[in-house]
Amino acid sequence: MGRARGFSLIELIIVIIILAVVGVTAAPRFFNLSTDANRALLEELAGASKSAANLVYAKALIQGEAGKVLGTVDLDGDGVSDIETVYGYPTGDRIKGLPNALSLEEDWRYGNTFGGTQLFFSPARIIGSSGPTNNNIPLLRPDCYLAYRPPTNPGDAPTYTFFDSGC
Repeated sequence: MGRARGFSLIELIIVIIILAVVGVTAAPRFFNLSTDANRALLEELAGASKSAANLVYAKALIQGEAGKVLGTVDLDGDGVSDIETVYGYPTGDRIKGLPNALSLEEDWRYGNTFGGTQLFFSPARIIGSSGPTNNNIPLLRPDCYLAYRPPTNPGDAPTYTFFDSGC
């Protein structure tokens, strides 16, 4: 009669403990869903921004504003200029530029450089106390945002740049 093969209870408990420790330390690297969600938010905003910019450009073509270095577009047909444009695309201004075309909710923080030459978007839920501020209100995280730059030449399209190393 041979000895029965298998694990003893103590060996089984030790293996379970080792697997639990490895799982707890390794799982966050594989299941970092908030990073993926924040990146997806930036990509979604980039898509919405491109659609809104193209809509503004189409309106600028119709209204004869597409070729102008600085122009204005009436989006809703009420006779009041809603969007300031650069070669037909929304400016980087945070009041009369792209954010006005997007109708952003409170889910986003945004700010622009002087003169509206570049606009920055960051998800509001990840804003900390670091990064650029406006009236001591954090605008974005320096490592998780989308930058929008209007065209600098006629016939060019706006550029969108992702900074997602810290999302």
